[in-house]
Amino acid sequence: MDFFSPAAQQQIEKHCADAVDRKPRPVEEAAVGKGIVQNLIPLGDGTAIKLTTAHYYTPNGFDLHGKGLEPDVVVEMDEELQKKAVVELSEDNQLQAAIEAMN
Repeated sequence: MDFFSPAAQQQIEKHCADAVDRKPRPVEEAAVGKGIVQNLIPLGDGTAIKLTTAHYYTPNGFDLHGKGLEPDVVVEMDEELQKKAVVELSEDNQLQAAIEAMN
């Protein structure tokens, strides 16, 4: 799992909020639902086996793998911003929607 991706951040926020019985207000696109850890084990003949070594569940027992999490407020990133290497905070439409949802 890429812990720096927006989807991973959303999942971590959701799990933390579940742990303290708080309802988060995620604002972004839906998460893809990667809730497993897999390792490649090389074999001697040049092939490998992909083995699932961990499976994540929320504290409430929800298995998000393959399902993801649906945010409370769905906001897709503006198409022009997806092409930029650096997005200023003031022009990030997802961040602005999140700030608005908190007020």
